[in-house]
Amino acid sequence: MKNSRYRTHGKKPYKMVALHGGPGASGSLYDLCEEIGKKVGVIEILNQGMSIDEQVEEVFSIIPSVGEQPVILLGHSWGAWLSIYYENAHPETVDKLILISSGPFEIEYVNHIEKTRTNRMTRKAKEKLSEHFMKINDEDETLANEHFAKAGQLVSSLDSYEVDYANIDDKQEIDMKIYQQVWSEASKKRETGELMSALKSVQCPIQVIHGDHDPHPVEGVKRPLQIEGLDAKCFVLSKCGHYPWREKHAKEAFYQILEKIISE
Repeated sequence: MKNSRYRTHGKKPYKMVALHGGPGASGSLYDLCEEIGKKVGVIEILNQGMSIDEQVEEVFSIIPSVGEQPVILLGHSWGAWLSIYYENAHPETVDKLILISSGPFEIEYVNHIEKTRTNRMTRKAKEKLSEHFMKINDEDETLANEHFAKAGQLVSSLDSYEVDYANIDDKQEIDMKIYQQVWSEASKKRETGELMSALKSVQCPIQVIHGDHDPHPVEGVKRPLQIEGLDAKCFVLSKCGHYPWREKHAKEAFYQILEKIISE
């Protein structure tokens, strides 16, 4: 079932809630949620808020009325950070967090991401990416979003090891304005240490799933958790990039880990 704010997968009760990446990549978890939905009911949030607080409250407007509380909150990429902010605001509604392919929590790890991507790019890919970014500033919003989506696809290929691409173009909506607004706020919170403060305040268990080929370094997720002594388990998948559920060599292990986390 879908409305403008969320989709449900599987059958009631909906014990899991999934938060997509981006920001502004609403629907990018469709194929993951469809698969998880075979085991447990899932609510796939389709965030449209233009700030972190707005996105947090979008999630809260859905969970109490649709989900079975406390829920398992799964966040991919940007969604991993959003799940932390959500848990801080509404801890009573969350049983555990699953952070998949999270961005690093501290600024010192950020250079590693761009350096890794640059090293993986051919000259042609660099030219193509530059072309898309130039056209992102087009006054025509539809055209700008198209180029933003194409730039995202190119970056996703750099972030992956060997994937089975899912054809979910009709299931997702890419919005450049949401990305620009929310990511500007989110990156500043990482820079100022507010993201780490939010992480320290998490009250529930944390499970981390990360690929060893992901340009977002797993140490940037794992080490801060260890230093703060948080209740966290970390699973690192080999031959795996930023989208573990699509990786040919890692998706079976990924789903096994996920199923175990859900059943605990």
